Amino acid sequence: MKKMIKEFELLELQEQLNKIILKGCKNIRIGDMLHYNIEEKVGIKEAIISIMRIIRSSVGNNYVFEINGSPNTIMFFSNSYRQRTEHFKAFQEVCKTLSDYIKVVPKSYRIQCIPKGLKRIIQWTRQFNSLKIGILQKLYLISVIHQCYCEYEFVQAYCKRNGIIVKNAVCLCDVMPVDSYFVQKWNMLKINTITLQHGTFNIGHYGYTHSISKYFLAHSEFSKNNAVQSGVNESQIYIVGAPQNIRTPIYQFHWKKEKIIGLLLGGTVVEQYDIELVKMVKIFAKKYGYKIYIKFHPGFEKDQYSINIWDGIDKFYESNIDIYDFADLVDFMVDDGSTVFVEYMVQNRIAFTYLCKINPYKEDKNIQLGFETAEEMEKLFLMYQNQNEELLQLLNKNKEYLGTKETPFFLYHKFFCEHLIR
Repeated sequence: MKKMIKEFELLELQEQLNKIILKGCKNIRIGDMLHYNIEEKVGIKEAIISIMRIIRSSVGNNYVFEINGSPNTIMFFSNSYRQRTEHFKAFQEVCKTLSDYIKVVPKSYRIQCIPKGLKRIIQWTRQFNSLKIGILQKLYLISVIHQCYCEYEFVQAYCKRNGIIVKNAVCLCDVMPVDSYFVQKWNMLKINTITLQHGTFNIGHYGYTHSISKYFLAHSEFSKNNAVQSGVNESQIYIVGAPQNIRTPIYQFHWKKEKIIGLLLGGTVVEQYDIELVKMVKIFAKKYGYKIYIKFHPGFEKDQYSINIWDGIDKFYESNIDIYDFADLVDFMVDDGSTVFVEYMVQNRIAFTYLCKINPYKEDKNIQLGFETAEEMEKLFLMYQNQNEELLQLLNKNKEYLGTKETPFFLYHKFFCEHLIR
């Protein structure tokens, strides 16, 4: 009951924020933009970070611009995903399917003074007085809005200064704070907006239900089905494959005998299911003499988990290791609902997924190589250990459903040729 009340309060706060018309942010649905921020717990540490964010946004920027050909298309990778190197690599590959574009990506911060920054903060703070939230949370939310505002103004100023008339805008996402702000602004200017599928979600997930770009580029039939059932107009969705696979050579499958299980964890936001998964795998590993390697979700570390579940784990890897390099170290991979499951399938690699309550593949009967219980998990593991050819048949069924017949490079290039405004 406590969780339901909390969710209700968050939705109520989001709608209150949507009704506030901040000076300089007319017609921006602030609550939608801050969806992932309003549930954050804000203490003194976060407040200090908020102040630093305001100062940094007021006097500096970290976006760099790369012009290719005669661009009227922005390829935008925002600060919302600055630390996600795997997403950035995939984004870079999408850019290569075009010839004319201006790429905007974050690098190191530089001094670039934005006038009246502090005055704006004071105005917004007054407008936030009606919200029944603590002063620290107000400061935190305002700092995020200020960052989005300043970054958009900087990009706009650059385009104007260089005579670039933007007709198309492609971004990794349209629901995270910076991305949402930019896409809302671009939509107001009647710019042709395109967003890439940046994760694999359950039906009804915010990433689907609040996608606001004109076009949504989905990885597969599975993604399209979930998006349509979430309310995205089918005419907006185009299946183009995962950008991670645009140029990645297909892995030549072979049975490994290293006796190492690779675990991909989801982070503390799904801690309960990570813990369940680790416990199940430990039992199998001890019984059959396997080692366990763990790769943490980007941005999370083992010390952030509330309990210690790491006894018996042989090696830990942070987000700095590539998912394919990690896969090369182990016999097979296991996750509890990661997008990586799809990438491994399409790449001819063996991965198993724990069909826990929040797993996006849980209710889809077309998904192979999933398990709900320790017994089902052990059956799949032993299929691999015994080099059962049936396992490869299940892998191929997954590939057909989660991938595309044509290469992603061809599909992205074709989409851009047909749908970019010239």
